[in-house]
Amino acid sequence: MKAGRRKDWTSGYLRQARVHITRSDLHMCSEQHEAKRALALTFLDHSFSGRVEEVIAMLHDDFHWWVLGNPDRLRISGMLEPQAARRMIRNMHKVLPDGMRHEIIGTTVEGDRVAVEAVAEGDWVDGRAYHNTYHFLVTICDGKITSLREYMDTLEVDRLSNN
Repeated sequence: MKAGRRKDWTSGYLRQARVHITRSDLHMCSEQHEAKRALALTFLDHSFSGRVEEVIAMLHDDFHWWVLGNPDRLRISGMLEPQAARRMIRNMHKVLPDGMRHEIIGTTVEGDRVAVEAVAEGDWVDGRAYHNTYHFLVTICDGKITSLREYMDTLEVDRLSNN
């Protein structure tokens, strides 16, 4: 490079593309977002209600489930591969036989991901009350749930599962 000339490496990154978006484009995008939101909420409703077969039917073959926490301290934490994730779903009724009552606080849809904030409560298998606050990140592809990231108070699960 010649002295006195500065290469402007940012110019390619800072140029704004001119994109023309029509009302029909926005409408189609909105419809797709609403369909993904509805799928994620139906999935969570089935999950909280203990409708196992309906939940399993909504999963992509390569579904992965990640739960916040240290797997060395809390068995359900970490990444669950497809087979282990399905096994966990099928076993949920063992600790929460009547499912959970839940309330959706809010949702956000961006691309193929739906973020859901929720609170839920239910009765543990021994009758103790369970209450937790959740943030779920649901990823969807071709009308199937491909992954779930679950953020919650892991101490509440630990409190009930270790007694």
